[in-house]
Amino acid sequence: MNFGNNAGNTNGLTNIPSNDRITVTSSADFNLYDPVVFTGTIFASEITLGQTYYIKSKPTSTTVTISSAIDGTT
Repeated sequence: MNFGNNAGNTNGLTNIPSNDRITVTSSADFNLYDPVVFTGTIFASEITLGQTYYIKSKPTSTTVTISSAIDGTT
């Protein structure tokens, strides 16, 4: 499954573990507060296809967290 950032680039989403971190190819491709929209097949019930989310944090070089609000906590 892929999702695009505000630059139109895609980055492979591979995992959403219990710590809410999303594993990506490289978190360097994203800036904090970048809007992202998920497309394709989603295996996580916490994510809604087509909804805009925002990059909340980049805990590691290969993980990000998202929020449904630009300055939100979830």
